[in-house]
Amino acid sequence: MSTHKLFARRRIGVCGSSRGLTAEAVLFCKAAGSELARNENVVIVSGGTFKRAGTGPDDLAADWHIVSTAEREIKERQGQDAVDQRIETVVTGGVDPHADERFQIGVSKPARGKTTEARRFSFVRSVDGLLAVAGRGGTAQEVALAMELEMPLLPVPLFGGKSAEFWSSYETDLIQKLRIDRAVASRWVAPPAANEGLIGQLAVEMVRALLATMPRRCFVIMPFSEEHVSLYDFVIEPALFSVGDTAIRLDRTAIPGDTGYQIRDGIRSCDYVIAVLDGLKPNVLYELGLAHAYGKRTILMNRASALGETAVPFDLAVQQRLEYRTIEASLVDKLKGAIASLPPG
Repeated sequence: MSTHKLFARRRIGVCGSSRGLTAEAVLFCKAAGSELARNENVVIVSGGTFKRAGTGPDDLAADWHIVSTAEREIKERQGQDAVDQRIETVVTGGVDPHADERFQIGVSKPARGKTTEARRFSFVRSVDGLLAVAGRGGTAQEVALAMELEMPLLPVPLFGGKSAEFWSSYETDLIQKLRIDRAVASRWVAPPAANEGLIGQLAVEMVRALLATMPRRCFVIMPFSEEHVSLYDFVIEPALFSVGDTAIRLDRTAIPGDTGYQIRDGIRSCDYVIAVLDGLKPNVLYELGLAHAYGKRTILMNRASALGETAVPFDLAVQQRLEYRTIEASLVDKLKGAIASLPPG
């Protein structure tokens, strides 16, 4: 099971049973919430189900146990402001007749629609990945929507319910997407003993596996010229593919709209940037400036003698650059090494 460090925030949705959780499931949810809280590049999003009846822990929802645990740990370490930045609750738009059955932790995000189905749709659409524990009809809707959107997904099979049913139906596909082997999968399916340490380990393992399915996003900044097509096609893209990361290159997408906004949003939401400085083109320097302003990790590249007679700006001259003379297989390995050496924090 491979892992990598996410440099930009991802939104992880949590959902599951609103009642009837076993003691083992409650322990799992709390451990999952703790692990999500420890990763500062995770925003936790919930649909806000609280309880249906009764006062025992099994009458509280899976997402409540996950989010309330995360809230407590984030607040203890970073304060209430961090809770508001890292936890969101999606609520029904307008008047909610079931408001007394819902919780709101962190920032509330109202759905546009006024129905439960609209809230569920808005919830799933707003996240980058989904963790589901047990659950009934509502969880089934959310997991099905996540699957249809081809979203990173982990329906936990340990505690029955719709999550276990989805795991059973799509086990082979999920194992492949989560990049785990059959030995790991067998641990996830076997009912755990009432051992807090063992259950906690399983929760951590599953959360990390889900996060590892999310490719890092690399925004590629380079001159728009034919001579750089080969550099991208035979070096940059293969290097990113081999490490499991995704390239964002706007000139190769057909997305209508404000290009300036797309550039800013692409840089803001990416994990790191690769910038080709050949010729010190104005568009390259502008976008690289945005990347530095957003605090993004950057890898600078240039062909030897391709910067011309123009002096490299001081701000860039003091930074290390990956310099190359020819486009060859060894350059892919050098770029992979530069990606691997990006600072973690």
